[in-house]
Amino acid sequence: MKRLIFVFLVSFCVHSITFSQEKEVDKNATNEILPQVGDFGLSIDASPVLTYLGKCFSDEGADGSNLFQNVQLFGMYILKDDVTLRLGLNMAFPNQTQDSYEPKTFPRDQMVKNSISESSSLLELSFGYAFTRGYKRLQAFYGPEIALGFQQSSSSYEWGNELVNSIYMNPTTRPLEYESGTNFYTVLGGFVGVEYYFAPRMSVSGEFGLRCSFFSAGEGTTKIEYWDTDTLTAKEKEYKTGGGKGFNFETVTRGNLAVNFYF
Repeated sequence: MKRLIFVFLVSFCVHSITFSQEKEVDKNATNEILPQVGDFGLSIDASPVLTYLGKCFSDEGADGSNLFQNVQLFGMYILKDDVTLRLGLNMAFPNQTQDSYEPKTFPRDQMVKNSISESSSLLELSFGYAFTRGYKRLQAFYGPEIALGFQQSSSSYEWGNELVNSIYMNPTTRPLEYESGTNFYTVLGGFVGVEYYFAPRMSVSGEFGLRCSFFSAGEGTTKIEYWDTDTLTAKEKEYKTGGGKGFNFETVTRGNLAVNFYF
């Protein structure tokens, strides 16, 4: 009986020591994977690249001209074990030209090219305060966010035919240039997301947000070309378009698959 009790006690001690060591090793392994207090991080939205790669294998085909025209970055700082400061930069500068063809006014058996060029710009700076919690490699984060930004767009038109008073020209008024006023806005909102660490201090994440934005848009300008029936010539006219202000409430998805690095 004494021998049985001795074996039980020895087994219990060995099991306790082994479990404690495994727990300590597991804790140390987790600490090696997760970022620590004082670390900096960089988050890059991988969605544009994944969309481009997906189109490479589709009938639609991939167009890489605007691959890096919509860039979203986050800089992060681990303030506490469960608190991360985030500074975001969102940029978009799409630019495209569309061509079309129509019969020449005189003679009608020839074709001329029309071109429409469109461009826009978006720049947004955001600041967030993220709380984190989770288990080992899988971590959740959530918190408030504020942002400031501006948007602007413009269009220009080139016509192959001259504007004349002809039965072949319809309509006899057409746009030449358009430039929007600058839209400044502020954002109050919040976010929630999930992050998975597939390697030490390297992870993928996705998030969902709610935001309320307040905007103020300046006046824009529009230039047109029209047929003057008094002088029987084509003339140009430029006028202003009205601005405005208001607010918008929306849900957003950012970083459908963001890649994160910590140093």
